[in-house]
Amino acid sequence: MPKISVIVPVHNDHQYLPAAIQSVLDQTFQDFEILVIDDGSKEEWRTGEIVASFNSPKIRLFANHFNQGVSATRNTGIENASGDYLVFLDADDLLEPRKLEIQSALLDKNPHIKMIYSDEYVFNDSEPPKREPVQFKDPCHAPSGDILHHFIHRSFIAIFTVMVRRSIVAELKGFDQNLNYDEDDDLFLKIIAHNDVLFSDYTSGSRRLHSGNESANRAKMTQGKYASLINFMFENPKLYKLHNDDFIYRKRKVMKSYLKYCYYERHIPWPSIFLQYFTLIKKTS
Repeated sequence: MPKISVIVPVHNDHQYLPAAIQSVLDQTFQDFEILVIDDGSKEEWRTGEIVASFNSPKIRLFANHFNQGVSATRNTGIENASGDYLVFLDADDLLEPRKLEIQSALLDKNPHIKMIYSDEYVFNDSEPPKREPVQFKDPCHAPSGDILHHFIHRSFIAIFTVMVRRSIVAELKGFDQNLNYDEDDDLFLKIIAHNDVLFSDYTSGSRRLHSGNESANRAKMTQGKYASLINFMFENPKLYKLHNDDFIYRKRKVMKSYLKYCYYERHIPWPSIFLQYFTLIKKTS
């Protein structure tokens, strides 16, 4: 039984998938399996060809024959995972070589810790990679332990930087399949609400920036962020009340960012923008 299961959902990103898989196979820690789940790609056969080209017994292939969304696809991986620890890697991102080694050792040494996270690198195909962590200028500023207050204020955990115990993810029933944007923050909030997490100062992965990134859809990302906060409110009313000021701050911050996008990139007139802003703030405060 492998110790770690790396879950890789794929939806049409075939040009990036080989590099993502190779970044797992190149790990210094080799007790893992890779679960590749094709989520109704237009050319589903290409996923099978790519997996077969590696000729590796570590890789298992699954397929949704119609598009179910990233949450349901990751849940398929969770349901079929054998490892005690889970890693989630999207097909367009990459892992650093010592991620599995370092993070699994931290979970081994800290049985009360449910989740490890790290900083991230970002890159795109048209520029040389920048080997600078993007979330924290100083790792000493990255929170560990009870980080709920910090995470409500600012989303700073990229899903590919995480390693989490399969037991806690199963207990929480995986990702909310009603969410396909900001579904990772929704799960992280559920974990962070009642469990300690640990920051690893080894930057463990790289985010590929390209025009097809799901996060580029600002409207749907904003809706997902609000939905994850509202989910938390209903599931944890006492904690929500305790951190009410933090949640109001986060909701307003998310909306201000979206409204700036509406004005500067979509050129929506300010009167319409202000109407959207105050309507949403009233509904969610």
